[in-house]
Amino acid sequence: MSCKIAAVIQARTGSTRCPGKVFRKLAGIAMIEHIIKRVQQVPAFDRIVLAVPDSPAEDGLVAVARGMGIDSIKGPEEDVLRRFVMAGESVGAGHILRVCSDSPLIDLELMASLAQTHLEQNADLTVPTGEIPIGTGTEMVKFSALREISAIADKKPYREHVTAFFYDHPGQYSIVCVSPPAYLQGKKFRLTVDTDLDLLLMEKIYSQFFDPSGPVANLPRIVSYLESHPEIADLNADVPQKDWRLEK
Repeated sequence: MSCKIAAVIQARTGSTRCPGKVFRKLAGIAMIEHIIKRVQQVPAFDRIVLAVPDSPAEDGLVAVARGMGIDSIKGPEEDVLRRFVMAGESVGAGHILRVCSDSPLIDLELMASLAQTHLEQNADLTVPTGEIPIGTGTEMVKFSALREISAIADKKPYREHVTAFFYDHPGQYSIVCVSPPAYLQGKKFRLTVDTDLDLLLMEKIYSQFFDPSGPVANLPRIVSYLESHPEIADLNADVPQKDWRLEK
């Protein structure tokens, strides 16, 4: 069993700043389901794997994966890097798209562009360039490079933040940058869910832009709306973003 690209979604029910956020409802649907649906819209991914901690508390997430027709694996809660390696091995992945479970507006066009460029350039890591809204982007990783890093990286930040080792050792790996879609470039909106204020903004967005008759909310329209309604975008503008570099 093997696949060219697997999208791996890291998720857990525990969260220090917003417990249980993966199951919080946006337009009546759990946030984790919105994320899975968005990834399912991108044909580039042969398999989707939900990677969760090895705990009975995560059985609900496993059930969601099963119900939506995707794979799941359980692995160490704090060693997220190991969890990704387990996910890649479970489906024989050649490459992995990393998806966070706090990103219910991850961009479809950018995911597809990252996957295409990553394969064309045979890169170890492929990332968006420039500033885009937090929560809309992600990264592509060559699985053999990820497995190599997992074998040698021993610092806690490298185990918790899957691609951190690449950024600290750029000369050892082929890192390719991709220009994001124009509607994301230079936008400073915070479209991740890590606090109650983030969730409040996302609830407002989904109540206005999610149509149950369609698969996913339209991100270009959402960005345009936030540009013309700064009072909405500012709801979570002051929430600090956690930085793994400060953990070293």
